[in-house]
Amino acid sequence: MYKSLNIGKNKLGDKGQIITGITTGKNDIFLKLWHELSRNKINLDLINISDFSENKNWIPYSKGGNFRKWYGNLEYFVNWNRKTEFNRSKTTLQHLYFKEGFTWSFITTGKFNARILPKGFLWDVAGSPAIFENDKQKYSYLALVNSNLCQKILDIFNPTMNYQSIDVQNIPLDDNILNTNISEITENCYSISKKDWDSREISWDFEQSPLLGIREQGVVESDKGFVDREKGLGNSGKGSVSLKAAYEAWVAEVSQDFFQLHTNEEELNRIFIDIYGLQDELTPEVALKDITILQDELKAEDLEALEPAFRAGEKVVLPIQANVVMQQFLSYLVGTLLGRYRLGRKGLHIAHPNPTDEELAPYPVDNVALPFQMEIDEDAIIPIMGSTCAFPDDAVKRVDDIIHRIWGDASHTENLNFINQCLGMDYEKWMCEQFWAYHISGTMYKKKPIYWLFCSNPKSPQKSAFRVLVYMHRMDAYTVQKILRNYLHPHIEYVKGKYEEMHANEANLTKQEFKAYENLAKQISELKEYEQKLKEVANQQITFDLDDGVKVNYAKFEGVVAVIK
Repeated sequence: MYKSLNIGKNKLGDKGQIITGITTGKNDIFLKLWHELSRNKINLDLINISDFSENKNWIPYSKGGNFRKWYGNLEYFVNWNRKTEFNRSKTTLQHLYFKEGFTWSFITTGKFNARILPKGFLWDVAGSPAIFENDKQKYSYLALVNSNLCQKILDIFNPTMNYQSIDVQNIPLDDNILNTNISEITENCYSISKKDWDSREISWDFEQSPLLGIREQGVVESDKGFVDREKGLGNSGKGSVSLKAAYEAWVAEVSQDFFQLHTNEEELNRIFIDIYGLQDELTPEVALKDITILQDELKAEDLEALEPAFRAGEKVVLPIQANVVMQQFLSYLVGTLLGRYRLGRKGLHIAHPNPTDEELAPYPVDNVALPFQMEIDEDAIIPIMGSTCAFPDDAVKRVDDIIHRIWGDASHTENLNFINQCLGMDYEKWMCEQFWAYHISGTMYKKKPIYWLFCSNPKSPQKSAFRVLVYMHRMDAYTVQKILRNYLHPHIEYVKGKYEEMHANEANLTKQEFKAYENLAKQISELKEYEQKLKEVANQQITFDLDDGVKVNYAKFEGVVAVIK
């Protein structure tokens, strides 16, 4: 195959700039995940470096990332105010800054995978770009490098799976690929993949939970074995009749996208095999596990188990993990409580310090079963203790209320039961004991949380007698004092009251009640100890700069916040 391709005559590198990116030398200092930063200090629309403003010092930065094709892995920003400290800033390539193209992961444990590089980006060595004069070319060339044909070639060039710029430059090129419908198919792959990436909080283009963007319109049985429903935006009607109906409609929609993307990839492989005349050496098949949307919701091993039935032409249903989908939904609702998102309005709402009174004001939510005034939490502090506390703004209680208002009375019990079923446990237990672990996980905020957990047992936060979530972007020098005065002190009194009530009736307590009584005594001791620690931190009136990132800022509250493991 290698000889038949005439490598050396026509190469991808002849058609554009395929370059090695910037080396900062200290990525932990100069790079930050986008969600760590103030939205007011990031610049998403630069087209010329001369337009850079020191007030908006953070620029999108392509940095490789996990196995993902077509679109995604857009997570990092670079502090361009500090470019003179970089090991290599590639200032000789300023004419290529912010241009569109495609990028790939330099190091991968799997197959070569490339994605569209949108306008406005700079690039790391691990996310080096390929930039072409003609915008349409980028789709055709992206399809080529993501094909199984290209994988075979790259395996010959570099069996180490460290894909360097020179490897991509030397990919043999047949200009006939520009005279087919490759570009159109690839644009569809891009569209599907972008929709998937933007459907989750880790995208800065995330708009709302997809479960709130679905309206039930009818059911059609598909030859792929899944239910097909039309969709409608949340503002186009009263929404689905229940959370379960919204979930089923979403599953139908993303299943269509998954199988369409799979069909596209195999069709692209067929086209390339025909163009390069390699019908006897390659097949177009793409394994289901190599489709890179729904990566959080699908397990590779489940897709591998599904493969034989799929290849045999049987009806198959995507083995979507309902617990993951429900965790995403609950995370979004917590974000609405803290003001990061706003029900009925798409995109980020508050992602910066010092929000205005207008941004914090209650607002009407009309397009739901029970219209209401949504209250953004006034101090960006919400207890997350459920029935073990008396706070009306506890996250468990408020999320329950939002679900009730969205879908109404008739389906409320059904909705809560459905959540429990999806989570595999009681909703309150998950919120109180597992939300934090999910929030800091690799699929969400990668140990750089935006909601910080102040708790009385930092090493085992799920066992804490006291837990409150605080929105990092809205913290100020008085936040810890508010936690102490408005939440910890009242909670201590609440627990003491329950203890004294049981103490007065100690002789009549059942075995189970006596165990609860003893546990209250332990909680009081834990809470009093935490009170002293929190006082010490409150007295410091700590402030911080979001530009320093979560790791540096979170450490300033060590001892009173949950340990990030």
